Amino acid sequence: MSVKIKTETGHLEIVNTYIAPDIKLTKTQIEKLFPLKRAIVMGDLNTHSKSWGCTNVNERGQILEDILNDKQLTVDV
Repeated sequence: MSVKIKTETGHLEIVNTYIAPDIKLTKTQIEKLFPLKRAIVMGDLNTHSKSWGCTNVNERGQILEDILNDKQLTVDV
């Protein structure tokens, strides 16, 4: 589910999603969660990375880290 809000400085998209741990996704598929530079993405993505406090890293977590770096986005936990 997502909502796009028009602001004075451009659009802001708020995305809330759940991705089950057994679903395999490519980087391209995960990138579709971030259609705009200004986005708030929340939910249960079943990604594991030390960048957001996990003790381990899984493949999906590494993909998400790469996307965040490519798009110059940050994580707030």
